[in-house]
Amino acid sequence: MSDKDPPARQRGIEDREGDIEVPSGAFTNLELRATGDIRIGEGSHVAGRTQGRRVEVGQRATVDGEIRAEESLVVGEGAVVTGQIQVGADG
Repeated sequence: MSDKDPPARQRGIEDREGDIEVPSGAFTNLELRATGDIRIGEGSHVAGRTQGRRVEVGQRATVDGEIRAEESLVVGEGAVVTGQIQVGADG
């Protein structure tokens, strides 16, 4: 992380207009917040909260944290979510 990163990212948050994609096999400890979709690739590990319009968790991926999806959540075979899950505006 550098001084040129946006202030939110310096605090450990990836806050983005549009979509966020975590590549297959990647690890991130950032909180992911997007106005669009969040796609977590196969075998990836997200250690933080995830919040987006639609959230897709790939096969054998791990999310160690809360997931909030405004419209839909898809969790792939063998994936693990250790935190609270909320789908829809009212939960």
